Amino acid sequence: MIAKNVYRTAFTHFFCACMFALLYYMNIQHFKHIQDETKANIIDCFMTACSIQASVGMINFYPITNTSKILVTTQTIMVIFIHVLTLYVFATLLFKRHHK
Repeated sequence: MIAKNVYRTAFTHFFCACMFALLYYMNIQHFKHIQDETKANIIDCFMTACSIQASVGMINFYPITNTSKILVTTQTIMVIFIHVLTLYVFATLLFKRHHK
């Protein structure tokens, strides 16, 4: 049961990173690349989404409009929600296992 939840959590994080990478790419005009002459591509978007999803914070571009700030904030809130939910599920499973 625990392994199943680990796989679900990993899949959820991967899915969210892919989804936000696509959203960042579709809204790339709302971001500014760290190196002004370089245009961000889908790889930069995926790296940024994975970095935010993993709570690392290493990014190649940053939000410059309210739209992009909302996107990044939404992903950050989703990460927090997934962490809290995962901790709750694992704690519940361990508690049930321990008190059988």
